[in-house]
Amino acid sequence: MKYIILGFAMLASIGWHMLQPNTTKQNKLAQIQVHGKVQGLQGRLVLKIEDSYLNLDAYDRFTFLAQVASKERLTMQVVAQPEKQRCEVLKSNPTENIMHINISCQGITDNTAKNDTIVAL
Repeated sequence: MKYIILGFAMLASIGWHMLQPNTTKQNKLAQIQVHGKVQGLQGRLVLKIEDSYLNLDAYDRFTFLAQVASKERLTMQVVAQPEKQRCEVLKSNPTENIMHINISCQGITDNTAKNDTIVAL
């Protein structure tokens, strides 16, 4: 009799665990192809894309694949730029899995350059 009760308890435990939601599912990452160019830069800048960094020179063109949790959100930020310039990231014409960006740099008269962030696709 005790083996029947033990067997029933084991089956009930296994069934209960099977009915629980799977919280260990990994999020599928979307791949976004990013094409871009730099204009007006006098020196070097560093662009942060999600968790990666890209060093860029004047008039550089670049293409890379970014993996993000959602196709609707891609975070980019200028984290380093020439002292006398302000650089910003501008998006243009996003499509399903491709984003075109321009990094435009302008001269400034003081050291109040700030970093800009874009979150879009």
